[in-house]
Amino acid sequence: MVDFDIILVMDWLHSCYASIGCRRRIVHLQFPDEAILEWKGSSLVPIGRLISYLKTRKTISKGYLYHLVRVKDSSSETPTLESVPVINEFPKVFPEDHLGVPP
Repeated sequence: MVDFDIILVMDWLHSCYASIGCRRRIVHLQFPDEAILEWKGSSLVPIGRLISYLKTRKTISKGYLYHLVRVKDSSSETPTLESVPVINEFPKVFPEDHLGVPP
């Protein structure tokens, strides 16, 4: 499953006389003595594919070809130490001349 377009409760769907066409991505709501209300979901198909860690380990152990990718949003700014609230609460614990991870 890639994402959720909408999350509905079965009792609510039943009370709205709903019918769901998963293949066509359509929900029909047919109230008594009213016109049918139709909701269409997005028909966009995701380009990429995301799999779990366990499935990845299993396919690698079988000798499948794989590519590991790390994606970073280059338009977002890297947070500074001052922007982290807990660091501002304890300035003596986090000195300005922090040189990295201790040995």
